This record gives sequence, C-alpha cells and structure tokens, in this order.
Amino acid sequence: WNLNPPTASIITPLPDSITSCADHTIEILITDENDIETSSIEMTVDGIVYTWGAPELAYDPAMHRISFTPSAGHYYSDGSTVDVCLDHCEDVYCNDIVEPLCWSFIADLSGPYVDWFSPPEGFMTTDAQTDVAFHLTDDVSDVNFGSVVFTINDSMLSIYSDGVYLIGDTIIFIPESIGVDFSSVETVWVQVIRAEDVPFYCDPNPLQEAPFSWYFIVADNDTTGPFFDNFAPTLWPADSEFYIACDIWDTSGVYDDNTGLEGQGVVLIWDIDGELDMDHLGELQMDSIPGAGSFGSRFQTITPVPPQAEGVDFIYRVRAFDDDSDLGAEDRHMSWSDDRRVLIYNVVGPKYRLLVPYDSAYTSCPRQEIDIWLFDENGVDTSTVSLTLNGVSYSITSDELSYYPEESLLVFMPSSNLPYGENVVTLEPVADTIGNFSPGDTWSFFVDTRPPAMSNNLPAQGAVIDALHPIISFSIADELSGLVDSSIVVTVKGRSFSIGDYGVSFDEVSGTVVINTQEAGLSFRDGEFVTIDVFAYDAVDPIFCPPNELHTGWSFQMSLIPCRESPNPITPNNDGINDYASFKFPNMRQKLTSTRIYIYDIRGKLVRTIEASDVVGDDWLWDGRDERNRLCRQGLYLYVIEVDGEKVCNGTISIAR
Repeated sequence: WNLNPPTASIITPLPDSITSCADHTIEILITDENDIETSSIEMTVDGIVYTWGAPELAYDPAMHRISFTPSAGHYYSDGSTVDVCLDHCEDVYCNDIVEPLCWSFIADLSGPYVDWFSPPEGFMTTDAQTDVAFHLTDDVSDVNFGSVVFTINDSMLSIYSDGVYLIGDTIIFIPESIGVDFSSVETVWVQVIRAEDVPFYCDPNPLQEAPFSWYFIVADNDTTGPFFDNFAPTLWPADSEFYIACDIWDTSGVYDDNTGLEGQGVVLIWDIDGELDMDHLGELQMDSIPGAGSFGSRFQTITPVPPQAEGVDFIYRVRAFDDDSDLGAEDRHMSWSDDRRVLIYNVVGPKYRLLVPYDSAYTSCPRQEIDIWLFDENGVDTSTVSLTLNGVSYSITSDELSYYPEESLLVFMPSSNLPYGENVVTLEPVADTIGNFSPGDTWSFFVDTRPPAMSNNLPAQGAVIDALHPIISFSIADELSGLVDSSIVVTVKGRSFSIGDYGVSFDEVSGTVVINTQEAGLSFRDGEFVTIDVFAYDAVDPIFCPPNELHTGWSFQMSLIPCRESPNPITPNNDGINDYASFKFPNMRQKLTSTRIYIYDIRGKLVRTIEASDVVGDDWLWDGRDERNRLCRQGLYLYVIEVDGEKVCNGTISIAR
C-alpha cells in the first residue's frame, strides 16, 4: 500500500510564454510509483472544466504525460491570456495531487503592423533628401527587426542596408547620409514587404496587410519666385533724383537677362498716384551691385528716379525671376515685391496756427485752454516743442502741455488762473522728425473776468425828486472787452427797456444811458420809491466761456406835491407877464387820474371848469377867462381842485388890471 500522491510538472507551454498556435497542446508530466487512475483527471482551461472522457484530454502512460488539445470552436483567441489548472489526478490508491497545478500563457495569432509612417500618404515635399521612416508594432510579442524587408521604389532595403537606421521600434532611411537624392517631380513608393514577430512556440506571425504601401511626392524644389527685403531709401528730399536698391534672394538664385518687362530681367515700376495696378508712370531696370546684400544679392536701379515734388504718393514694385531650370527655362518662377513707398519729404519745418483762442480774442475763461494746430508731413519732433506764456516757458514734458499727433493738436491747459488783461503766448521754434525747423510765432489774447461797471447814476441813490417827470441816467462801460450795447436792459416799475426803445437813448462815446420817463410813458405817485434795475454783459467771445454779466440797480423817491398856485394875482392882458395862473396839486404826476379844477366868483358862481383835455403838457393853467372865453372882471375868485372826486386843494386867486 502506497500513500505517496502523484506529482505534476509543466512540460509545455511554459508559464507566461507566448505561442502563435491557436490549438497549442498543453502537456503535463505525471510522476507516481503506481499507475494513474485516468478517470480522476480533471483540468480547467480558459474557465472550462474538462474531465476524463472529454476528447480534448489524453494520457500517455508510457510517457506519463497528460495532454490537452483544444477542439475546434475552443481555440485560443488572439492576444488572450490562457489560464490552465490541473485540478485533480489520483493514482490507483486514490492519492490525489497535493494541490492544483496552475499557470498561464499567451496566445499571439497576429503579426506586426505599421502604425506610423513618414512622410504621410500623398505628402508633397520639395526636399529631395527627405527622410523615410515607419514604426512597427506587435501587440503581444516583439518584432523581429532582422526579418524586416522594405522597398523604396525599386530598391530593396533592410536594417542592414546603408542609410537605414533602427531607433527603438522605428526604421529610418536617411538619404542624405549616403548622398542619395530623390528626383524632382517624382512619386516615391514605399512598401514594407516582410516583418515577423518572435513567439516562443510555433512559427512567427507575418506582417499584417502585407505588403504595407504608401507614397509621397517629391515636388519641384523651387516653385516660388524670389524674395525681397531691405528696400532703400524709405524717404528722400523733394526735388532731387535718387536710386532704389533692395536685396533679392532665391534658393535657385536670381535670373537676370538684362531686359525689361517683356523679358526676364529685374525690373522696377513706379508711379506717383499711390497705385500700380491700373497703370504706372515709369519703368527702370535693375542690376546687381558689388557686395552681397544682407539678404541675398543686392540690386539697384541702373538709372536714378527723376526728382519728385513734395507731397506725391511715390510707390514702386520690383519684379524678378528665380534661376530654377530643373524642368527647363519655363521652370523659372516670377514674383513681385510688395508695393513699397518712398516718402518725398519737405525741407521746411512744421506748419502751425493758433486755433483757440484766436489772436486778439477776448475770453472770460479764467483758465483759458490754448489750442495750436501743429502739423508736419514727416511728423513733429515733440522734444523740440516749447511754449512760452507771459514769460514762463513750458516744454512738452510739462504737465500743462500735451501734443496729440492724431489730431495735429498742441494743447496747453493752465494749472492756475491766467492774469486779467493781455496774455502773450509764443510757440518757440519747433522741428519736424527730420530736423527742419520753423521759427515759431507770438500771439496775444485777453482774459476779462470782470463784468461791466455802472457809474454816475441819476437821480442819485436815495434822492427825493420834485420833478414831475424825472430823467433817469447812468454811465456804463467795460474797460477791457467792451460793452455789448444790445445787452443793456433797464427795468423800471416792472417794465424793461432796451437801447432804442422810445424814450431811451445811449451815447456810445460817453457810455451814458438816458431814459426820458415822460416819453417812455412812465408816471409816478407822490412819495413812491422807484427802483432801477440794470442788466448788461461784456463783449467777450461766448464760444470760450459765457460773458461777464452786470446785475445792479439803485432807487430814489418821488417828492410830495403841495397845493400851490402862481402867480397871484394874474394880469391876463397878453403882455406875456402873469397872463396865466398855474396850479400844482398832489399826485398830479399820475396820468390815469380824473382831475378837475373849478373856478368860482365870490358869489359862488362857477365861471370855469378846467379838465385834463385843457391841459397842455404838465401845466394846469387858467387864463382868466370864463366858459365862453370872455375875460373875467378883476376881482377875487375861488378855486377847488378835485382828483378822482376828492377835493385835494382850494384857495383864492385874484385878477388885476
């Protein structure tokens, strides 16, 4: 009786090995002193349990081998990891293996493949020695690079060929390393004919999709015309001839048959209207000059450009051909330079003009901005800009002074109030960017921040006036900018009067305003306080700041008029002496009152009624006559004065002969 269990060991495939056979037979060596009980054999392969009797299992007692061969439908899949276990194997005494024998191997059923190549399919290159490369990969096992065979056109190559290099998993053919060129305008075919992997068991897998092919195109190595750079000059003084030069470069060189536009010479066309597509004014041949340019060959016009006037828009363009003749003379390519310009500059300095305020202007702005138009076709050299105001100099670095080139505007903003009266501003000599100076100029303007002043007002402030129709007058003037006569407005008793209104006069020489209150239709009550309001403004230019306004006034009082008659007696004999009696009474200044004077004899008989319609001017007069225009007898007479039905005065008056 034997209690020792069988022992099992792996024959094929070894753990973690790679096989390229989809039906690779698994073999296990069984060692035991006794025979094996075959019915006890049990294996698990790829997750499927196989017991004795399965067609896949076999036992060779002579060789002591258990074998497993997968049946159709259960072949190993490409890239799969096959897990194997001998789960049970007993001898005839029922002694089982101590533990399952388990391991795994890998099935690799596909060969290498090209997963990257260069140049790309159909790529067009002008490099006649472009590198050719491709990368080989096998998803499971390694690539046997010694097995690789590829062709470039009719040449068969391997990693052992000249010019072929293996870098990692990439094969590179470098034509330059062996002095090989591809022909211009050629289609280059690359074919990877053979490549194998390196499995541990079975035959290697061949290249997938063999032969793997692609192509690229070697194009004409010079399909563009020459390049241009370093044009000179970029500016030139007016009225003098000049040459134009530039660098011209091409990989094939520059061709020049010394002809004009009709041939393949290097030619320059020019015009002075800013465009060349419609037509051009001139054509000049160019020729190479000694010494290489900084960029290719240096070419210059053979004859100079004629003198040009200031302000023309001088434009030119250069044409040249390359010297590429791979495909014959027709292979030469022409190109034109970009349009270039030469600034024909003046020989005078910047132009300028005082804009704000204009020369001799009057302004009420205490910090009047000063704007000067400052322009030059070549630009203003701001480092030379300087402005002097009232003896103080300001440079362009001063906070107060700024130049705006887009608007050609020099702006001075005072940092404090300017002095009252004349202000003198000087633009000092200024240069353009090419050194032309202008002499500068001086202007002046006046800052008037004071309103007009009034004086000599009559009646005087607070005066009491006896006159029935007082004359109102005053003087008004502005010592600097002057007075705007039409701005004068005088308001009396709520009525506004302007120069030219009826009863209002103005003497421009003396600046005196006179209002005849009677002509102006003004009347006053006894004891009335009369207020005069005066408004006016000066003659500063309102485009800068509003004018300075005067708002002032004064007042006076009308006197009380007592009852009075004179002369007394009267002698109405037409000798011009005491022919009339004149009456004064309260509020006789009022034009809208109803006033009557009654004359009685000593017996109380009414002999005469005097009404407003009988009054001439302001005089209420009695000529000593009755209602029938007869002279009254000498003697004593009574008078009564009624205003609006109220008796305000009475008394006696005598007629003498």
